[in-house]
Amino acid sequence: RLAEKIEKELRLEKPVDMVCWLKSDFIKSEDFICERIKSDINKEVCNVQDMWERVVADEKIAGYVWNKVFLKSILDKQQIRFHEDIAVMEDLLFVCEYLKNCHPDGKVILLNDKLYGYRQLETSVSHIDFSEKKLTSLIARDLIIEILTEVGFSDYRIARYRNQLLRALCVMNKKLLGYKGE
Repeated sequence: RLAEKIEKELRLEKPVDMVCWLKSDFIKSEDFICERIKSDINKEVCNVQDMWERVVADEKIAGYVWNKVFLKSILDKQQIRFHEDIAVMEDLLFVCEYLKNCHPDGKVILLNDKLYGYRQLETSVSHIDFSEKKLTSLIARDLIIEILTEVGFSDYRIARYRNQLLRALCVMNKKLLGYKGE
């Protein structure tokens, strides 16, 4: 049913560069809250330029790929693919590369309903105290900063991302000193 709604929106609002929707986080199955798909979806139409802020700062949207639909034509034309060497923050990097290759005035449909349940697993890479895979987030953050600079993000926002990168680097360094792995 969700696929039907997205397809309908893509046909109604031509041309569209992206469709995305909100998420509902849960840990236990009984905590799962997903809004029923209504016949009249609450939506907002914005442009790609406005979407940048939501992708990098709004937790309900964020840089996930599982709550977005991308145009295959843009992915193929710009050869946008996941970086196979990055295991953490690869979604945000992918979304930033995609948005960078869309026209700033391109259309994005934001479905303002929680249509996806994201189960937080305690065993996922993002919840594990330290793993070598987490180190790849440093590469992703650095590439994201390059993209944000290239598309003209404010110095303030870029400085915040640089600070996040430095904090992550300090945390990783501290964890590495106590790491007993290979």
